[in-house]
Amino acid sequence: MAVKACENGILHSCVNVSVMYRNGDGVPADKKKADEYVGLAKEIVRQLEMTERISFQEGVETAG
Repeated sequence: MAVKACENGILHSCVNVSVMYRNGDGVPADKKKADEYVGLAKEIVRQLEMTERISFQEGVETAG
């Protein structure tokens, strides 16, 4: 389920899956897969940062 959540853009799931593969926790240890999920997590962060920048540049009001 965590893999599916990661594929659907849930940052924490990508991080958790990466840790699971890195440590062999419930799955065979696989550095390549761990790195793949780190990459997905980083991409989600980049997308979130871009969305935040666009919102502020366009003058969209934010709660706060």
